[in-house]
Amino acid sequence: MLPLLTLAVAPLLVRAANDWNVACVGNCSYDLPAKSKSSGTVRISGGSHAVSDLTHAGGWTILGCDTVSQAQDIRVLCSTSRCEHLFEGHGAVDTVVRLSESCSSAPFARVASVSVDSNQTIPSNLAATIVSGSSNYTGTVFLVSVDTDFSKANASVTGPITFSLQGVNFPNATAAAPTRRSFGKRNWTSFNDTSTQALSPIVVDDTFPLYSASISCDDMSASISTEFDLDVNMTVALGVTAAGTVIPPEFTEFALFTELDGKVKGSLDLDVSAHGKFTVDSKTLWSTSIGGIDIPGIFSLGPEFAVVGSLDADITSKLKTKLDLSYKAENAVIAIPSSADVGGFSPAEQGLSVSIVPHLTAVGTLTPHLVPTLKLSLSAFSFVDASAYIDLDASAGLSLNLTADADVAATATTKSTTKTATAAAGASATAAATGCVAADAGLSVNVGVKGSLFDLLKESDSDTLWSGDWSLLDQCWDGETGTITSRSRRTDWEPVWIGRRDNSTALSCPTSTELLADVEPIIEEIVDAFEGVNGTTISVR
Repeated sequence: MLPLLTLAVAPLLVRAANDWNVACVGNCSYDLPAKSKSSGTVRISGGSHAVSDLTHAGGWTILGCDTVSQAQDIRVLCSTSRCEHLFEGHGAVDTVVRLSESCSSAPFARVASVSVDSNQTIPSNLAATIVSGSSNYTGTVFLVSVDTDFSKANASVTGPITFSLQGVNFPNATAAAPTRRSFGKRNWTSFNDTSTQALSPIVVDDTFPLYSASISCDDMSASISTEFDLDVNMTVALGVTAAGTVIPPEFTEFALFTELDGKVKGSLDLDVSAHGKFTVDSKTLWSTSIGGIDIPGIFSLGPEFAVVGSLDADITSKLKTKLDLSYKAENAVIAIPSSADVGGFSPAEQGLSVSIVPHLTAVGTLTPHLVPTLKLSLSAFSFVDASAYIDLDASAGLSLNLTADADVAATATTKSTTKTATAAAGASATAAATGCVAADAGLSVNVGVKGSLFDLLKESDSDTLWSGDWSLLDQCWDGETGTITSRSRRTDWEPVWIGRRDNSTALSCPTSTELLADVEPIIEEIVDAFEGVNGTTISVR
């Protein structure tokens, strides 16, 4: 387990922390605008002349600037004596200044240089606003060159300038930001109803092909076709809290929080009429960007939600099966760096159905994975990039060795409680069936990091935070006696890993003894052969 961070960051996200009528002198706050789709506050603090103000409150009138560029020349008029603060102490260069919302996308910038503008012309209506006689600078027009490259600042001159930031990915948050202390109490998203209702759920209701291929055989075709039916309704709340220094740029404390609410229902449909071994590894079935948190020039969090499917199968049969990989999340809170205090996941009611053609033996194994993934791109100070992910890996394992003299079907349904899952299974056949069917399902919650964020997040920071598995079905049929037996299976959730074989595919035709009248010709040829994808190849043995 990764080490826990203890964040001593004061609770923020209370509106109006940034007062545009009061000049920043040594310290300053900035709130994301109320019209933003997210809420966030950043505070900076340094020596009395290390932090200043390039707004009207600081004695400046903006004559010209770009509303987006973080590196630019801003043309400003010193209109009151308050503007002198920028030049005091170590001087203007490397001072961190607050910018007006009409200049730059960044709330703060470093002063790279200052010069008196060769053009001292100002609009006539502004001339009357100048408070003259109180300063040598009043009435003077300057060109102030700014950027967000805080690493260029001379920290030995400015001294350290600290920051703390908090943010959530929904608007109008008026409660404290998450901290490790509140995370332990599961109350970090205890915002007012207006805030939480602003989050739109992620909704997916569609069918996605996973793999399809066929080969020609004597007097028939042999094929494999598989797809996922998805029904997803999930709300994703995000929060971040961090602290460090702007000069020099460094994060010393960092934590990212996610709260998941909703359901993931996925059903794998498989139709096989060939002898086949195939692997489809990590195919993205669906993805979308969701709202993040962005304080330009300081920190940015860009999330993407994707649903990834994979399958490992080795089947010798004419087989149809439908296997559910479904679960629900109820206020499931996950932190990066990770914490042992993770819960809120449970299996939803799940089902399994298996049917085989009479007179054939269905033998094989099947291991599907359905993995909703939250991908998080992180950037800090415009030059540090990292990414993190949260995987909700639902998996299943099906093993069967079953022979039927007529149509046979096996079904199972699993209903969950808080910590256990119980299975009720049944079978029906118009004639005797002999053999066994066993199926397990599981879920693991995994987090990981790519890149680094000032050594607070590292490539090695990956964990399985939670895992459990449960039995769907384990039954055997005796064709001679007509009895059905259930073998003892574990029902308590336990850690599980269902391994995958190498990424390869090989299909072959049934043998001549299997070409019975019961085996119907396959109607549809290949829909999507995945040629060249994931190294998949098709060959005849």
